[in-house]
Amino acid sequence: MFGSNKRRFRRQRTFNLLKFHSGSSFKKSADHPSHPVHEIANILNISEGGLRFACHKRIEPETILDITINIGEINKQVTVEGKVIWSRRKKNLAHCYHHGVSFVRIHDADRKLIQVLVD
Repeated sequence: MFGSNKRRFRRQRTFNLLKFHSGSSFKKSADHPSHPVHEIANILNISEGGLRFACHKRIEPETILDITINIGEINKQVTVEGKVIWSRRKKNLAHCYHHGVSFVRIHDADRKLIQVLVD
């Protein structure tokens, strides 16, 4: 239905940091070729089911990311696997992209930490 809200979970605006990498699409460390280089980005909003973040490069939809979320409010980190659902360049900003990510793997304990942040 047009205009319907497809969201299953309540979202919370936040400006926490995350780090991420994808084994296939991101560069490897020159010193340790078997270790991926992590990118740092700003989370814009988060829910139990996913998040939206901003970074300087476009990531193709369907890309699987290993993500570590810093939850500064409770001094914890959460590790998830997420799939990029959409990617959009911000108007008038050449190197700023927003990405929507759905969590595809998250431990129950980590989901509960995200619930604390959202509630």
